[in-house]
Amino acid sequence: MKVRNFLMVGLVLTVLFPFAANAVDWTAVGSTGAIDEGSLGVYAANDAALFFATGTTGNIISYFNVVNNSGSDTPPWTTLDLTSKDGSASGNVTAVLYRVPKCSGSAIAVCSALSSETSTTPVCTSCSTGQLDFANNAYFIKVFVDRSATTASPTLYGLRLR
Repeated sequence: MKVRNFLMVGLVLTVLFPFAANAVDWTAVGSTGAIDEGSLGVYAANDAALFFATGTTGNIISYFNVVNNSGSDTPPWTTLDLTSKDGSASGNVTAVLYRVPKCSGSAIAVCSALSSETSTTPVCTSCSTGQLDFANNAYFIKVFVDRSATTASPTLYGLRLR
């Protein structure tokens, strides 16, 4: 009886494991992006957050390489989520997903998500990516954190492909 139960559990796990593996989202926190050299004098980071250094304005540009961790050339991801805050017309956060066709080098925008001006606490905004194809493309996300007044506090907290 124990052997039969053991085999049944093994069979169930064997059947369900591939589905669970494909359900893995891609994620990154805001502080882990590669900062554009033009943004080096204005950015600050703390824990998960990417934001402006005290007293600075302008643009922060950060790049995130999208690594396919799904186990399939066509992961089930169809949505880009941006977790950010801005709460002001003087600042915003924008995340743009790009695809780079194999042997091309040209970046093509897939979708963009924009922060909400109505919230001073972190919120999610999203855009639809359609089906991603890692067999024929590479992908990256470029994030723009902008502010024109030091009273604004736009902040990037995280990105998710789901």
